Amino acid sequence: MRNRQRCLTGRDNQSGDYPGITMHYSAHSLFRFALLLGACLLLAACGPRGRLASLDESVLRAELNECNNIARPSNSKAIACQNFRHECETRMDRDGKYRDC
Repeated sequence: MRNRQRCLTGRDNQSGDYPGITMHYSAHSLFRFALLLGACLLLAACGPRGRLASLDESVLRAELNECNNIARPSNSKAIACQNFRHECETRMDRDGKYRDC
């Protein structure tokens, strides 16, 4: 029984390397923990609405108008404008309504 119950380092805790700490995990429980952690991460990463998706239509149009009026945007502003255009196109594909992106 003692050979099957080993800590995560592969050594048993009889040598006193980790006094007071016993880490006896089976491969099945580690797999279940990894599966649960992966599911939580997937659910957190695949949220239904991002910051741009929750923007009101009028705010999105105002941002797009501002982007169109900037002659030479900085790199960060150019990326933001690209994200606004992408969100506008996504809404146009989803709703089927024409938008001037």
